Amino acid sequence: MDSAKNQLKWGVLGAAQIADRLMPFLQSLQHSTIHAVASRSMDRAQSFSQKWSIPVATQHYQELIENPEIQVLYIPLANHLHYVWTKKALLAGKHVLCEKPITLSSLELQELIELSQSHQLILAEGFMYRHHSQTEYIKKIIESGELGKMIHIRAAFHSVLPLQEATRLFPETGGGVQWDIACYLANLIQFLTDQAPIQARAWGRTVHAPVLEILNASFEFQNGITANFESSFLGPRRELLEIHFESGWLQVPRPFKPSTKEEITVVKNRTPEMRVIEDPLSPYLKQFLDFEKSVLEKKQPLVSLKSSLETTQAIELALRSLKP
Repeated sequence: MDSAKNQLKWGVLGAAQIADRLMPFLQSLQHSTIHAVASRSMDRAQSFSQKWSIPVATQHYQELIENPEIQVLYIPLANHLHYVWTKKALLAGKHVLCEKPITLSSLELQELIELSQSHQLILAEGFMYRHHSQTEYIKKIIESGELGKMIHIRAAFHSVLPLQEATRLFPETGGGVQWDIACYLANLIQFLTDQAPIQARAWGRTVHAPVLEILNASFEFQNGITANFESSFLGPRRELLEIHFESGWLQVPRPFKPSTKEEITVVKNRTPEMRVIEDPLSPYLKQFLDFEKSVLEKKQPLVSLKSSLETTQAIELALRSLKP
């Protein structure tokens, strides 16, 4: 797999802050090179390309997409641009790793799924926490039946959004806590239950901006499992996962931003136990490694399109249940 034939050339669509932060992980991939970057600002594109020694810089997204040397696109654009540019990339024959949320509606996502399948392309959504060993370990506890049948999931994610991050504060750019934070919660619940909810009740509030800054939701699933989450832009920063079972429960203090060493609490038959989960690799690096391997081996990425679709459907169900 070390031949030039198996060397992927990536393009980065958007020189956003997250792209700059993640470039060291992208550049460490053994079977990939970063060939081009695009930004609406040519100065920004050139500055980015010089900083990271990227051969091609352009201010035209379409030019990058149509570059015949590029096989893979990483899209870290603002939320409202994900669908349109992912679609253009798929139509141009590129594999796409798009930051969450991949779209702002399940209808748009279903279209992208069908497009990727008909063109035999790999498409995935960037939920980096899914690649940490802690997430896999929690799923194994559920599947093992160690604590009996899963009954209820409770999750929370609160953060403080800087006011200068304007794209997150306006509806026309896909802003709102539902697409920035609550999608993490909905995705985790989907991963743990492996299904979309059948009922939802939600409560939301705007405070400083014309978008939802608080969204709390409860869900019911076909198999009787229930779940609820709470999310907000108003801080203080906090995240939590609790899962209740017939014979115990577990608590995870950092489900979405885990470090290289995490401790979770597992209570079985009223006896608590602290369990340590270590993962020396960044989940961002593992996300890129997984996508690289998926493209080279033509296999499904860790975060499946089924998971992404059911996550989006859960958010939509919650939003529809909001009282006017």
